[in-house]
Amino acid sequence: MIDVTVQNFEAEVIAASMHTPVLVDFWAPWCGPCKTLGPILEQLEVEYAGRFKLVKIDSDQQQELASAFGIRSIPTCILLKNGQPVDGFMGALPAGQVRQFLDKHVPSEGALAAEAELDEAEALLEAGDAQAALASDETARYGQTLSRLSQELDTDALPSLDEARSHTSAMQSVVQRLQQRLDDSQREINTLREEVRRTRTESLHDSLTGLANRRAFDERVAAEIATTVTAERPEPPCLLMIDIDHFKRINDNYGHAFGDQVLKAVAQVLKALTPAEGLAARTGGEEFALLLHATPTDRAMTLAEKVRTAIAGSRIRRKGNEQQVEHVTVSLGVAVYLAGEAAAQFIDRADQALYASKAAGRDRVTLLGV
Repeated sequence: MIDVTVQNFEAEVIAASMHTPVLVDFWAPWCGPCKTLGPILEQLEVEYAGRFKLVKIDSDQQQELASAFGIRSIPTCILLKNGQPVDGFMGALPAGQVRQFLDKHVPSEGALAAEAELDEAEALLEAGDAQAALASDETARYGQTLSRLSQELDTDALPSLDEARSHTSAMQSVVQRLQQRLDDSQREINTLREEVRRTRTESLHDSLTGLANRRAFDERVAAEIATTVTAERPEPPCLLMIDIDHFKRINDNYGHAFGDQVLKAVAQVLKALTPAEGLAARTGGEEFALLLHATPTDRAMTLAEKVRTAIAGSRIRRKGNEQQVEHVTVSLGVAVYLAGEAAAQFIDRADQALYASKAAGRDRVTLLGV
């Protein structure tokens, strides 16, 4: 844990967040909840073993920084990645909830270890490649020199030169075997790299529907907000939160296997309608999200209505049974990103719009945040 001031903010927060997520805890010595949260954060920093960095800012002593982040109450925690705030929370949350917050943004322990091993292996391989190539070149040049000398010197010197050439040939054989081992290592590293890539991909996708999962969704929302802030685009991102109506009743009446069919069918509609720069995700049991990059509000509403009508118009049959079941509908909430808000606030407003659709009778679209 590091105490941050205006003087060291650039180095300890902005620069540090370029390679490690930085959690900034705004607090004050007189604040009771701050005294509760502080030890929890410090213990989690130890537990996460370098996967995030904790810094503390005294909001009374560093009012300029508190004002820059728009701090209105304490404790408030802001998480930064790549120099930009991506999420945050207010209040003295219990350790379990703080851990859930961190797990959305920090790399897993396994992924971090795998990437470190891969980087180390590649560095060793590059060093070995350079050394083997240098040794091979040197022995080849040495052998060529000896051959020329054997042609130019008298016959009495030939036995010694022949012996030297023999040793040189042996050296070249050793270098070739070394190169073979390095080639084998390169293939193993390529296999490891592919395994890391595959594991990373699987960790970001929902196995049932093939859509992005909640972790991938949270990462993409954070990245989209960071890009919006830095690029100053005229159109902010929009977020559609989608929930299958009466899904429990579907499971109860037709079984969980059919419920899985419904989830897959809804996912197929979202895949078909998601724009190239958008992201469709399954964020919960029967809950989905559609993140739209730099999209005008009217286009977001039009797309939301297309999703609703496409699903409402579908007729899903149980496998091995041609009998049609009751038609499936969804409720949607739409939110437009507001400048300065954290990812959690953006998602929460889309959820509020979704709840409004549910309260108004379901099978409808509600817009919030314009």
